[in-house]
Amino acid sequence: GRTVVPLESGEEGLRLPVAEGRWRLMLARPGAAPLVTDVFSVTPEGASAPVEIPLPATVPTARMRFIAAESEEPLVGASVVPFFEFGDDLAFFRGPAVLTDGDGAAAIPKMETRMAMPRAREPSWWVHAPGRLARIRVPRDDIPAGSVTTVRLTNTGLYPPSLRAS
Repeated sequence: GRTVVPLESGEEGLRLPVAEGRWRLMLARPGAAPLVTDVFSVTPEGASAPVEIPLPATVPTARMRFIAAESEEPLVGASVVPFFEFGDDLAFFRGPAVLTDGDGAAAIPKMETRMAMPRAREPSWWVHAPGRLARIRVPRDDIPAGSVTTVRLTNTGLYPPSLRAS
């Protein structure tokens, strides 16, 4: 099951009130890969150690434009979604969707995975629009400022409902 626990704010930072036991947290972070913490214990005296959540100071992006391969028309409202794998098929997490604008373009975050967990891999990015579905690579190298990478998507007839923007 899934339990939702609100964060509490105090002098020492944020606090997550949880029951006694052994815990491992999976946290979504803005502009970064989800974080899977080390296991920690909670006793009546408190947590065994503070849990640190590293956040990127800045989030670099890659400007990408998605067009229909047949017509060169922009794919407006296409959903670009990262999926993260931790370990060797240990766990998979869906990241937040980025939607394309009226020109079929979007600023795709170059998410940092090394801070997330040992053996974390770069995300697999999937783009989907009605009738189109493809896995893409987000440029990680230095690309000239202001440049746009154009991705042509062929009509596959696929659009799984589970991948739509949420």
